[in-house]
Amino acid sequence: WIAWQFHRADLGESVVQAFRRLGATSETLTVKLRGLDPQQRHEIENLDGGKQVRTGAEFMRGHTITLSEKPSAALFLLRVLK
Repeated sequence: WIAWQFHRADLGESVVQAFRRLGATSETLTVKLRGLDPQQRHEIENLDGGKQVRTGAEFMRGHTITLSEKPSAALFLLRVLK
C-alpha cells in the first residue's frame, strides 16, 4: 500500500489517493488524516461510490480504506461541512 493526502487548509478540503500494490497482503489500510479541524464535521467521498460524515478528530484517529483487488487504487475527496 501507499497513500497520501493533499490538504488545502484555506479551503478546508483534501484529496486522498491510495494504491494497493501487488505485494500487499491486507485488503485494508487505515490512514490518519492530517490538518483537519477536530471540532468540525467533515464529509469524505469515495469517487467510486459512498460517503461518510465524521468529525475531524475521528478522521485524524484513522479512516480505513478497503480495496479487494490488487493492484488497485482509490480516490477520496474530503471537505468541511458548513
